[in-house]
Amino acid sequence: MPYDGSVVNSIVHELQEKLLNGKIDKVYQPERDELVISIRGYGDSYKLLLSASSTYPRVHLTEMNKSNPAVPPSFCMLLRKHLLGGRIVSVRQPEFERIIEIDIDSADEMGYSTHKTLISEIMGRHSNIIFIDKGTGRIIDSIKRISFEISSVREILPGGYYEYPPSAGKADPTKATRESFIEGIKNTPGSIKAEKYLTGKFNGISSVLARDICTRANVESDTDLKQCSNELIEELFLSFSMFRKKVNTAAFKPNIVYKDGKAADFYCFDLEIYRNLEKQEFQGMSETVERFYHEKDQKDRIKQRSGDIYRIIS
Repeated sequence: MPYDGSVVNSIVHELQEKLLNGKIDKVYQPERDELVISIRGYGDSYKLLLSASSTYPRVHLTEMNKSNPAVPPSFCMLLRKHLLGGRIVSVRQPEFERIIEIDIDSADEMGYSTHKTLISEIMGRHSNIIFIDKGTGRIIDSIKRISFEISSVREILPGGYYEYPPSAGKADPTKATRESFIEGIKNTPGSIKAEKYLTGKFNGISSVLARDICTRANVESDTDLKQCSNELIEELFLSFSMFRKKVNTAAFKPNIVYKDGKAADFYCFDLEIYRNLEKQEFQGMSETVERFYHEKDQKDRIKQRSGDIYRIIS
């Protein structure tokens, strides 16, 4: 289930196409880690879901209707104060990271124009939704407040300056050149396996995508690239370039693959590693993600709540 940089990129393209210049009508927080924003465009209305779930974090347009708490959480009320009536002016993905930034222009109580950014970090248990002032870069609030007592890496609290999560020196794969790709292999000390090189060198490349790139190049995932011929390295780079071209040209083919009748995985491209599995294609990435995650997320939340009730009863 790789909600990786490529999937984020395809979602960003979809949001840019449908939400730019859209007006924010409503903001809800149906779950403690989830937002739903209603946006009205030119003749169309959309609902944008942003989830910072530790298990199934994601961002996508949604058709689902969820019940909301009788008393809105404080983060929801804060967003309503700042964002209602505002317009979405930009949606972007920085450096092919699993991050989506949405810029909103709105007016404050005095009628002055303000510029805010809603940031979704889609990073497993470290996922978060952070609301910042675009002009100053200061955090207004977040759906999960993180102090240095919780994380020694990065603090996310109101009033602090927003910083991107540490990238461990990874590069944007859409900007990689043949020279930088090959130099990266040469400059890596010791042995380096093909899959590990792709996931460790570049932002947003999941193990699933790395295995697919290797498969298309006829390179085993655990092959030591230091022991490979120049010809094989060239084949790997050509396969990597094919993936990069699909991203840069937005040649997405959203699909879910099934194994034994059950949804096994999804992706924004056809993956060679799944060529023998049943596949269902979709018009958009949002529809794909929603279809794949909805039932899983629902079951997970029911299980979590039943566990909470069981502990209270005990």
